[in-house]
Amino acid sequence: MLGLAKLVNDISVEDNVTVRELPLNTLVRYYRVAVATPVVNPEGYMSLQAHFSKDHVAQLLVVWAHNRSVTSLRDAETLLAEGFGFHAFMATRCALEWAIDSHLASNGEANPSLKWRFEKLARRFGQTSELYQQAWGLKSIDAQELRELVPRLVAEGVTVFLTTHYMFEADQLCDTIAIINNGSLVALGTPREIKQGFSKVNVAEGIIRAPRKGLVEELRRLDGVTRTTTSSDGPFQRITLYTEVGVTLNGKVQDLVGQGNLERFVSREPTLEEAYIIILD
Repeated sequence: MLGLAKLVNDISVEDNVTVRELPLNTLVRYYRVAVATPVVNPEGYMSLQAHFSKDHVAQLLVVWAHNRSVTSLRDAETLLAEGFGFHAFMATRCALEWAIDSHLASNGEANPSLKWRFEKLARRFGQTSELYQQAWGLKSIDAQELRELVPRLVAEGVTVFLTTHYMFEADQLCDTIAIINNGSLVALGTPREIKQGFSKVNVAEGIIRAPRKGLVEELRRLDGVTRTTTSSDGPFQRITLYTEVGVTLNGKVQDLVGQGNLERFVSREPTLEEAYIIILD
């Protein structure tokens, strides 16, 4: 143990290279000795413990975690440039986690063990509720639980950063949305602002009771129609038409589909998913 104390105590926080190369487990072992309470031979242990400094290991952890954060961020930039978007995201998340550890260490949370990150955050920012602890384990909950949990967290004053590619989920849960494409911010605003600002199209949809061959192509060729999509609706076919702003199709669509063959043909606001597709086109 004295060898461990000498090894760590001899490292200056100014020696960036040596600190960076320290194994995390070495810092963890040192910290545990520094804060442990002996159950036997307390006098002998206190003599040993005098060689270990909680403050010193905290200072080393600040530098160590900061270096890891910087390295992870550089890795993320390289991965993104090479087209590995998911791996770049994971590296960026690691960079954020290491930056959190560095911040916590600089504010009195010297425990280097990563499994106590939540407890350290809770002490630092005063969030100790059962709800906050549940949020820390978001990976293990399903979509419905997530949709119930986020509004409750917001009601407790917690700011939630949610990353998702499900636009329905974003529309339902988020008051501000940022859309990132190839590493660049391409849209920022409330869900309604994004839908109105980017979906510069009218959307109309209805149910065709008896679809015929070639009908969708005929609808697509109507003046002002920019895109069409179809989907099953029970035994019938749902048709969605995207048109330029100001274009009215009701009569033309009815003529093509046939009297009595078209149900519930109505205009609606574009969805966030539709706005998202337009933004990325």
